[in-house]
Amino acid sequence: MQLNFDDDWVEPNFIEKTLPLLRADVGFVYTRTWVHEPGNPNGRLLLRHPAGIRPVAQVVQFLLRACLPISPGCALFRRRDVLKNLLPEVPGARGRYGPNSGVGEDLLLFLLATLDYPYYAHLPEGLAHFLAHPSSITTKAGQSGWMGELVGAYELAKDYYLSQPGSIARARGLGGWLGKTRWKLTSHAHR
Repeated sequence: MQLNFDDDWVEPNFIEKTLPLLRADVGFVYTRTWVHEPGNPNGRLLLRHPAGIRPVAQVVQFLLRACLPISPGCALFRRRDVLKNLLPEVPGARGRYGPNSGVGEDLLLFLLATLDYPYYAHLPEGLAHFLAHPSSITTKAGQSGWMGELVGAYELAKDYYLSQPGSIARARGLGGWLGKTRWKLTSHAHR
């Protein structure tokens, strides 16, 4: 299953190229992403990560350290995993990026899927496209001075993942280190 927001699209061969990597032990496959800005014919290519099928601990560490998540618009999931892991809201979410804001559920879709699989896959081709416009969540947060609140909402989603039995970071005792790293990233985002 591939999810797109109203300002995302994928290349026609997205499924053809990602599906072979979605083995029984792989939780999801994601690709590199082109970000397009209105009026700018050139896009920026994001998500330069190691290619291939890799242990989920690597993507969990990336997702827990990053201020902002990977969007599900560049990923292929199993339908059953989307139904199980795409929460209607992040537990405890409130404020500007609380219920019905669409912030945090995207991150949890990835993180919660890692609880059930030992591997994930990355295809380093730009097969997904996102439009960065004034109404998009990240662009609006940056232009309105709300980036700290946005990062904080994603931190709440990360804390929910860390509270789950079997979370990799919890099992490996990384919670304290992650908290310090996230504090630095959140503080930097406020600047």
